[in-house]
Amino acid sequence: MSILALDVGDKRIGAAIEKNGVVFEYATFINAEEFKKKLQNIIEQESIVRIIIGLPKTLKGEKGFQAQHVEKFVDSLELTIPIEYIDERFSSVAARKGLEALGLSREKIEERIDSFSAKILLEDYIQNQS
Repeated sequence: MSILALDVGDKRIGAAIEKNGVVFEYATFINAEEFKKKLQNIIEQESIVRIIIGLPKTLKGEKGFQAQHVEKFVDSLELTIPIEYIDERFSSVAARKGLEALGLSREKIEERIDSFSAKILLEDYIQNQS
C-alpha cells in the first residue's frame, strides 16, 4: 500500500510516491487531461491508498485563487480513495534549492521541479505523521 502526492500547478502536475517507506519522484505530467486518464492506472498499479495534495495558501495561510484552482481540479478527478490537503507554500522554493544543490542545469531543474516538490510534500507529510 502506497501514498501518492501531487503538486498541482497551472502548467504541470508533479507526482511522488511512497512505497515501502521510500519516497521517490514518480512523474511530471504536462497535460491535466493526460494525467486524469492515467490516474486510475497509477492508483491500481502502485496500490495507492491515500493521495496527498499540496494546497498553495497565501502568506497569511488563507486560500487564494490558486488554492481554489487546485481544489476544483481535484474535485474533477472524482477520487474514491482518501485525499488530504497539506500546506505547500514553500515547497517549490525548497525544491528549486534542492535541485540547484545537486548541480542540475536550469533545463533539468524545470523538468523535475514539480515532481521534486511533490516528493518534498510527501516527505513532510510522512514526517508529521510520526
